[in-house]
Order: sequence, then C-alpha cells, then structure tokens
Amino acid sequence: MSEHETPETPQPHDPAAADSASDAVPTPPPAPPAPSDGPDAPPTTPPTGPDGSEYVPGAHALPPADPRHAPGHASANAPGEPSPGLTDGQSAPGQPAPGQPYGQPAPGQPYGQPAPGQPYGQPAPGQSYGQPAPGQPAPGQPYGQPAPGQPAPGQPYGQPGPGFPPAGPEIGPNKKLPLGALIGIIAAGVVVLLVIALAIIIPLAGRGGDAGGGSNGEPAPPAATPEEWVEEYLTALSEGDAETARKYVDTSSYSDALLTDEVLAASLELGAIDDIEVGEAEEGEYSDVVVPATFTVGGTEVTREFEMYQSEYDGDITMYNGGARISTYGFDDIGLTVNGVEISEDALVFPGMYEFATSLEEFTIEGETTLLVADEKSEEAASMLRPVLSETGVASFRELVTASLRECLAMKTLATPCGMDVTGLEQDGFSPVDGTVTRALTAEGEASLAALVGEVSDRAVVSTYESFRTDITLEGQNAAGERGAFEVLFGAGMLSPKVDFAAEAPTVVWE
Repeated sequence: MSEHETPETPQPHDPAAADSASDAVPTPPPAPPAPSDGPDAPPTTPPTGPDGSEYVPGAHALPPADPRHAPGHASANAPGEPSPGLTDGQSAPGQPAPGQPYGQPAPGQPYGQPAPGQPYGQPAPGQSYGQPAPGQPAPGQPYGQPAPGQPAPGQPYGQPGPGFPPAGPEIGPNKKLPLGALIGIIAAGVVVLLVIALAIIIPLAGRGGDAGGGSNGEPAPPAATPEEWVEEYLTALSEGDAETARKYVDTSSYSDALLTDEVLAASLELGAIDDIEVGEAEEGEYSDVVVPATFTVGGTEVTREFEMYQSEYDGDITMYNGGARISTYGFDDIGLTVNGVEISEDALVFPGMYEFATSLEEFTIEGETTLLVADEKSEEAASMLRPVLSETGVASFRELVTASLRECLAMKTLATPCGMDVTGLEQDGFSPVDGTVTRALTAEGEASLAALVGEVSDRAVVSTYESFRTDITLEGQNAAGERGAFEVLFGAGMLSPKVDFAAEAPTVVWE
C-alpha cells in the first residue's frame, strides 16, 4: 500500500493483476468520490457489493460461505457446536483442526498445495504474492522457457540442461563402463547392422524372381529395357534354350509341363523361329508397357504384342502373355498330347509349331493336327480341337456292338439286354409266349451294322443312334389256350449301344 492509499481511498490496480485476481476473489467496486458541500451535489448512496449487500470500505473480500452455515439454513449448527456428521473436536471440511494455526496445511497435506476449501489462484500458505506457483514461469520469464533447474521443452526429465554437468556416474580416465552397459551397446550395434543388411538383401533377393516374370522362382536374366526382355526371350526360343526362355514366362495361371527342351526341340523341327524384330515399347491399355514384335515360324510371319509391367521400385519386368494356352476341353479321359507329351490340364506353350494327338489309340484329333500356336488367334484355334474315333476306334466299336447285338438276336426270351422287348404286347386276345420269340436283322439292318462308325458322346464314351431294322415273330396264346403265330410290326425298339474306352475292359452297354 502506497503512502497515498488508504482503506477509504484505494488506488486503481494493475489491469493484468486485476485479471488474474478476478478469477479467484470478487473485486469490490471503487469507493465513490467524497461528496462536495455545494448545493448541486448528488445525494450520497452507499455502494453495494456483487450480491447486492452494502459495501463496507476496508472490508476484505472472502470466498462465499458454506450455505449450510447461513443463518436460517436447516443444517446450520450453533456457534461452538460440531457440524452435522462430525464428532466433537473434529473440524469441518476446509477448516483448521482444533489447535492448528489458521493458514497452516493440515497434517499429511503437502506444503504449498491449497488447503481444502481454499479458492484456486490464491497463494498457498507460506507463499508470497508475486511468487510463481509450482510449474508456472517466474515473473519476467518468457512462457515456455524452463525455470532455473527445470528441464527444457522436449528434454527428457532428469537429463541435464544446457550449462549443467552430465548426470550419472562420472567417467574419467580412471573410470570404466559397467559390463552390462558394454554388452547393451554391443547388442544394439549388432541389431542396427542386421537391419541395414536386411534392407539391402531383401530388395536384391526379389529381383528377377516371380515378381520379375520368371517361373518357379527362377530369376530371369538381366534386361535393362522391355525391348531387350522380348528380344532375349525370342532369341532363347530360336536357339532351343527352353531353360532360359521359361524364366521370362509367367506360369502362375497354367501348367508349365510343355515348357521343356523336348517340346521346344520338336516345335523347332516343325517350324524354325527366325527373322526376329522388336519394336519400341508403348503405353499399354491393360498393362504398363506393350512391346510389338515380328518373327517367323516355319516361314510364316507372326506379329504380336507382348504385354509387360516394369516395377518403378527395382526395375523388375513381368511379361503377362509370353506363352500361349492349350486347352484340354473335350479330352477328359481320352488324354491330349502336344508334341508327344500328355497333359491333363490347361498348359502353356512357347510360340511355335505343335502337333496334337490323343493318348488312347481309339481316338484322334478332328481336322488339322499340326498347328502354329503363337498369338491369341492361333491359341483360339487350338482350343477348338475335338477328339473323334480313330480307325482303330471305329473298328473296335463296330466289333463290340456287333458281338453284343448277335447275342441278343439269338435269345428267344420276351426281353433282351439290347431291347426289342415284347412282354406287354397283345393282339386279338393273344399274349406273347416266352421262348417263342424270333429276332433277325433285315438286309438293311445288316448293312447299317456293317457300316457302323459311332461318335464320341461324353469323355471317352462312344455311342450311336443308328437304327438296325429287325424282323420279330412270336407265338401268342389266348385265354382258351389256343395259340397262333404273329409278326411284331412296332413297339419293340432296340436300345442304343455305348462303349467306354477308358475302362480297363471296354464293353457294350445298351441304354
């Protein structure tokens, strides 16, 4: 308080100090100026406080009192009596214990922390106004700068700040690191070296493998550009080097059973690969790069585009359509061979000439059996191949059917395995008599049987819908026991013969 400041005439406070104090304790309004003695002086009205009560100059602002102790409150206790719920001699919350000086911390409470019930922002007992609270900057110290003896922002707690000596055991000429510290440092160094080594080895290990277009994880030879990749691939094919050529082909979707030296050698014998020309790579519609190329196979020019992808990470190249697909559709149980090698599932071939055949001698390929397979168009032509009976198959089928039919014709029973059943026939009250049926091929029927060919109906099953005309006669008997001879003109049809040549012992089944 300055020499001009009295409780009756307080001086204006510093605005910053007023702001900080306003959060904690209501500030009383300034006292009005002393009234003048003149006739125009306004009437004197005593100032009021924030709650509307009369303001008394010199009175100190205190925190709001506990409403339970307000006059007339139901729970207010009489002076000198303990608060409700407290035993005699026990202090109420926020009040000092009996015999304890006011403003001193209660037993067990850290010094410098506000006592219960003390408004936040007021100095703790024993702390002077103007001194920084714990964790707050000192007056005049920039916010965010560490206080003396405190760690700087971002500095681990417990580490010495600038200008402080290092903490921990002193290390000097006569001091040594503990054994545990040395082991920890060495172990950390080994881990760092391993991480660096893996970071180098893993990308190198991935180059040229499946990610680079090779099959079975075999790395493809290095190629700087997609054009070089295609040229090296076609060159390997022309030289009959299947082992190298297959490293350029992606075999993740189809079998690679035909990508062998044996099959490639047979292909080159049917048509050599020459006149290789590779164009400039272009941006592809379905891939990153498209490389056009022309070459000849057995003198026939082939023009095709190789679709490729080149990794921006390590430059590895993948060729999606390096080979051509051979379909086995329609050859189940029959067996499809390509240049003498049998396949049981769709497989890839190198661009070239191929001869198609079947595994079972009773079958062959319909139409042309030697085809150029080098691009999508010729690949589609190869997928249209279908099996038919070979001459051996025709002869075997005819022989088996004829033998089985002759056995049926010799039977006198009402029904046979071949059909021609007369069991339910009735004419003029006469019913067929078992053991009296005679069946014989007509001349037309004999001619049909002699010319029987058959066709592949399903897998290795061969059947025919050929009709073999037959004369059938029998004896009938009526209810009186009388008999008569009859000729069957209709209603006793023959079944169709089928033979499964994939069976161990092919036989005829009539259906």
